Amino acid sequence: YRFARNRYDSAHYKNKLKKNGVQVVSVKESISDTPEGIIMEGVLESMAEYYSANLSQNVKRGLRENYQKGLFAGGYIPFGYKSVNGKLYPDEITAPIARYIFNEYAAGVGRSQILDTLREQGVKSPMGHELTAGTFAPMLTNPVYYGKMIRTGIEVDCVAEPLISEELFNRVQERVQQHRFSPASMKARAAYLLQGKCFCGMYGAPMVGESGKGKMNLKYYYYACSNK
Repeated sequence: YRFARNRYDSAHYKNKLKKNGVQVVSVKESISDTPEGIIMEGVLESMAEYYSANLSQNVKRGLRENYQKGLFAGGYIPFGYKSVNGKLYPDEITAPIARYIFNEYAAGVGRSQILDTLREQGVKSPMGHELTAGTFAPMLTNPVYYGKMIRTGIEVDCVAEPLISEELFNRVQERVQQHRFSPASMKARAAYLLQGKCFCGMYGAPMVGESGKGKMNLKYYYYACSNK
């Protein structure tokens, strides 16, 4: 285990501990409380920070190389797909549901109505939970569904087999933008007073009302970013 992620944090926390009479002792490195020990401690912390930064750089480089080769480099698999040998292919069960969502939304059907229909048919989220607006809202703006994937700033083709046409995707984007600042139609049967007034500090998207049931079957209401 590392005491800190970088030299600044290490010095900051050690100083706070020292003021409270606590001394940090390393089991692996025997560092004396002398001027030489201070230099040695600084060298070891610099090496640890270098290793962490270099590892992160290598991981990112590996991901970029995989994307450039047109390979899916892991992570969240979009709803409607399955991963086979580094490629995304339509899932036999969920792909028709994904197409249904895009076609219905492009045709003018509201999200809440789409949700109700899917729930009546017993459709669950990828994790087996009850569907919510947040379950498929990210789908509607994800270009992977017409065959393009954007990762680390790189636009990659051929990673995913398209589920819909680019023309259908663009029609959906027009509707998404029209409802961007009036997302109340996504919710039903609950008054979310801050809806349309509260926006996510990270993405700038509207915060929309959500609900879910806890372990005791109690229903909870909260807000979530519509672009999460």
